Amino acid sequence: MRIISYVLLIAVVVMMSACRGSLQQNASSELFVYNNTTGALIANAGTRGAITMNVGDTRQLRVMRRVTDEAEGTTTTNVTTDADYNTSNPGVVTVGNNDTSFAGLITATGLGTAVIDVVVHDPEDPTTDDTASIDINVVP
Repeated sequence: MRIISYVLLIAVVVMMSACRGSLQQNASSELFVYNNTTGALIANAGTRGAITMNVGDTRQLRVMRRVTDEAEGTTTTNVTTDADYNTSNPGVVTVGNNDTSFAGLITATGLGTAVIDVVVHDPEDPTTDDTASIDINVVP
């Protein structure tokens, strides 16, 4: 009787794992990066954004993540404070990180060009990231 209980327990665990995996495979997600002040879409996964700024200007980003799952439908969440922000040239622009109250705040610090990559790690699948990129041109 004990062996049958163990076999049934293992079967249930395997079935639950299979179901969870199939739900994740049927889900998709995408990032949308907006100008927080104007609400204008700047970039998403399929469209690289571009911003021109003057030295000393700031721009606050708002990052939204849309998840579509066949079983649960579509949800959109503000992930501005969860995103990682990476700049290719901190001498041109800096970006507030997610561990500060300035998350997503771009500051133009010098003349030139830089790329900001916005990355959100999927909490349910650590091997999957949602990304968007923005080209920044800073002028006098």
